[in-house]
Amino acid sequence: MESPLNAALKKRSLVGLLRKIVSGACVLCFCAACLQWPSAARAEGTESVQGGEDSRMNDKAYQIAEAERPEGFVPPFSEEEADEEAWWDAMEAKDQAVIPNPERVRRFAWRTAAALAEKGEGENLLCSPMNLWFCAGMTAHLTAGESRRQILAFMDETSDQDLDEQILQIYRSLYRYDLDAACVPGASLWLNSGVQIKKEALDRIVSSDHADVFQGPMGEENYDLALRTWLSRQTKGLLDRATGDLRFSPVSDLSVCTALYYKARWVNPFREEATSPEVFHGAEDTETLFMHRDAAGYIYRGERFTAVREDLFDDGHALFILPNSDTAPEDLLKDEETLRFLEADRDWENSAYAMIHMSMPRIDCVSSLTVSDMMKQMGVTDVFDAAKADFSEALFSDHPVSFSGIQQFCRFTADEQGIEAAAVTAADVFGMMIIEEDVEFRLDRPFLYVLSTQRNLPLFVGVYRSP
Repeated sequence: MESPLNAALKKRSLVGLLRKIVSGACVLCFCAACLQWPSAARAEGTESVQGGEDSRMNDKAYQIAEAERPEGFVPPFSEEEADEEAWWDAMEAKDQAVIPNPERVRRFAWRTAAALAEKGEGENLLCSPMNLWFCAGMTAHLTAGESRRQILAFMDETSDQDLDEQILQIYRSLYRYDLDAACVPGASLWLNSGVQIKKEALDRIVSSDHADVFQGPMGEENYDLALRTWLSRQTKGLLDRATGDLRFSPVSDLSVCTALYYKARWVNPFREEATSPEVFHGAEDTETLFMHRDAAGYIYRGERFTAVREDLFDDGHALFILPNSDTAPEDLLKDEETLRFLEADRDWENSAYAMIHMSMPRIDCVSSLTVSDMMKQMGVTDVFDAAKADFSEALFSDHPVSFSGIQQFCRFTADEQGIEAAAVTAADVFGMMIIEEDVEFRLDRPFLYVLSTQRNLPLFVGVYRSP
């Protein structure tokens, strides 16, 4: 089997063809000190709104430290083209990253997604487990004592050293930015003017969490604009509508923001001329646009589901999992066989190479979730309690600092060319194969979908219930 690196290098030779990537995904995760939210109507909008020059400013004016990033790729979100030899070296380093315990991250993903899906109340669900994991990891680096122990247990990590190695290797395995594809984890720490951060903590945030660090007067508009500028740049404007009104509270001490930007397209795009209005059978029958494609591929089956895998040009993939008619899609996130299938990647025993006549709706889902309630149920309580929260690992503080809540907003779109997805999470801190079958695979009733990386790390998990 061809290695991922060799496949990537072959794709590099197609730079002229792939230069214009037509799909993408981005994620933001905030652990914010008294971060104030925009109205729900604006946050849940489905159109990206680009701010004018008056709504953006130079956030570098407040920057006191810059994140460490892998060498070889061009600066993220620039239009530069990488040096060919440096790019090859960077791709080789990315391919050689060894994640110590990827199964822990996947367990975290399925566990948190299942808990969030329980509260879906019949609506579409979308969450980003991978970015929530990065956010929790950065919070662990800011806390001490029981506060940190609870977060490590939530992440299924056993020690600070194990967590640091996990973050380092996962970051290396994910990071890529060039003209062909992008997967850019990012983070930032925002401090109030009077807050003192310990040097050891500052160095760790920059090197281990790859975070930019800023300091300024929280409660003043220019510092709010600096935050929104960083967010807009980190997501290439995809989340401007959700983050356009974000601002700090004057009583805030710090805010933490982690981001994940992803961009790719289908290896086998759908036929645009075949897209047509059809009926999706959700809680109500709804007419929506369905995409179609006929292509050979693997069909996967379990006792409670049928699934297909759609590959993306960055070697990531999306799984579309159709439950049996007597099974709700969210129930699959707790089904033992389905979880074994999600863990197995391509190595699933009940599979067949088939001519798949794929039909699925264009997807544009927006989801708003309260993440802090789920975290409390899973044992993360102290960081939400001013009397118990311990941020002494990072801050010199003579008054309590705690989280008041965490909220996640996500968006996921899929069209004929590929996937575009976004999430914002905020926490207030006061050879030739033989065709064996001919299969019609119609996603015309509620289904589960998962967007994962080349290493099978889940970036997004969604339940699609209605257009």
